[in-house]
Amino acid sequence: MGNNFEILQIEPNSSRLLNEAWLLKEEIRRGEDLLKQKWGFFAQMYHEAEKFWCVDSETGGGLGFIAVQDSGYIFFIAVNGNHRKEGIGKYLIDLLGEKYDHISCHVRTTNIGAIGFYEKIGFEKEKLVQRYYEDMGDAWYLVYSPNL
Repeated sequence: MGNNFEILQIEPNSSRLLNEAWLLKEEIRRGEDLLKQKWGFFAQMYHEAEKFWCVDSETGGGLGFIAVQDSGYIFFIAVNGNHRKEGIGKYLIDLLGEKYDHISCHVRTTNIGAIGFYEKIGFEKEKLVQRYYEDMGDAWYLVYSPNL
């Protein structure tokens, strides 16, 4: 990953860049038929989470972000489609590893790309959660201990 980016840390109880996050989420939803959260839920969870945004140093455009609860639970991670496979997602996870000894998340069982991404970093499937999503879709609960 090049050095043409900077990290913005946005504290919990801030909705800074919420609209940008929503647009990125919606872009992924349209392209991959995933990430079907409703606005109200997404906005509340984003607001309450700590956020790390990777932004282009020259344009200020968002390359990707991660939203995490204080327990180390990843509520959301997204990387702009034009910048996938550049190490941005891993970099954002590594940032969390500096702060949390235990990181976890849920991922839809049909989201093979995301499962592969997480497993490549070192996440492990801890348990299957049936009917986790609003549409009754199943999820894997994934865990990662970055300092082991």
